Amino acid sequence: MLSTIPRLARCLSSNLGGISNLTRAFASWPEPVIQVSAQDGNSIVLPTCGAPGDTLLIRQPERPFAATASLPNEVVTSLPGTSNRIAVVRPAFLPFDQQQQHLSEVIAPLGTSAVALAAHTQLAPQRLLVDEYTQSSSGSYVLSKAATELATYLQRRAVSVALVPDVTAAAAGQLADVPNSVAAATKLRSMQSTNRVLMVAPTAFGFNDQAAQDNSFMHQAERPQEHSSLTSQVCGEFSELHRQLTEVAGVEVQLFQHHIRHGTPDAVFPNNWFSTHAAGGCGRIKIVASRGPASSYMC
Repeated sequence: MLSTIPRLARCLSSNLGGISNLTRAFASWPEPVIQVSAQDGNSIVLPTCGAPGDTLLIRQPERPFAATASLPNEVVTSLPGTSNRIAVVRPAFLPFDQQQQHLSEVIAPLGTSAVALAAHTQLAPQRLLVDEYTQSSSGSYVLSKAATELATYLQRRAVSVALVPDVTAAAAGQLADVPNSVAAATKLRSMQSTNRVLMVAPTAFGFNDQAAQDNSFMHQAERPQEHSSLTSQVCGEFSELHRQLTEVAGVEVQLFQHHIRHGTPDAVFPNNWFSTHAAGGCGRIKIVASRGPASSYMC
């Protein structure tokens, strides 16, 4: 029972957002640690958020092509330990004749409640899914959740996810520079990076004639207008970027939009006209001077 207290506090803090004092109150209790199986490295023990027992995250030797009603007994008996839950990781769109990656190549622990996850798993062709099986009263494992995206599944288990190019190097601390995703997942602080950003959705995006006057990299395109196919396209792309940042990387995004009446066709690039700076115990915003109102004004 006592070992469940710190994970419950962490779960409440993660899912409710306003219970951080509860986590601090139990800070002296040892947290359950995410562990890799020493037997084959193809299974990871995840402390289960707010529930007794742990979740065993595994990759089956033989690739499953779909979730099954129950986990085959030969799979259960081959595992390095027992658990209340077994989560099977499988590729979503890998061609049938290609080998699935070893679990240690795509995910590795970063401490008590964080993991490094290979960034390529967020690309559509390389997505990974999780089928969760829960132990029944008879001892068999029956399907409880099917086809949950891996990063989403981890976050629902109150596990912080850091997207990295090299999982092994991140776990060993061998990356030349600690990525912001790792710093955020492991609660490190950095003066050069942040886990909170401001973004402007391109809800009235289009070609900016003023900016094009001295920007040779710009190509003529559709201007902001009603029923714009260009605006619809970039909004769709931007929405996926927003989802990856918020749901996968755990970045806190302050999101704004703009209207055609604002006359700000490239407001999606707010870094072009203001920046924030630390100033003692307070913050300061620096407004960048620009030639035209289209790139300097938005309300």
